[in-house]
Amino acid sequence: MPKIIILNSDGTRSAIDAQFSSPLNYPAGEVVTAGMFVRLYDDAGTVKIGPADATTGKPSFGFVTQDGAIDSLMAVYAIGNNENVSALTPATTVFLGSNGAATSTAPTSSGAVVQTLGTALSATTMVVDVSEDPIFIN
Repeated sequence: MPKIIILNSDGTRSAIDAQFSSPLNYPAGEVVTAGMFVRLYDDAGTVKIGPADATTGKPSFGFVTQDGAIDSLMAVYAIGNNENVSALTPATTVFLGSNGAATSTAPTSSGAVVQTLGTALSATTMVVDVSEDPIFIN
């Protein structure tokens, strides 16, 4: 199976399968769309997913590859290729934006969260690795 070689934040090499990691399944607490970065939250004792949002300090746990209605069981991937993003600059770092979107620009406003999501391969595809801890802006 082909590998994509990327560097971790400490400069060491990391080999990530070009295919998706094994997903974890959670019910959607809100409507989600293919490619959206999602967060986990507690809904009366049930873990659910909803859109992650850098502007409101809600970091991402991973992304979904399909659209989903409320209460749909959704596969969430923390590592893999997300082919449902847009307007990215190839070979640049990708950050969490607003309402589950990926962006090439890190947020700077108070109350936001800066979270590196991966690297853009093209305007519409990126390699995702959400293992780095987000940074909260005070």
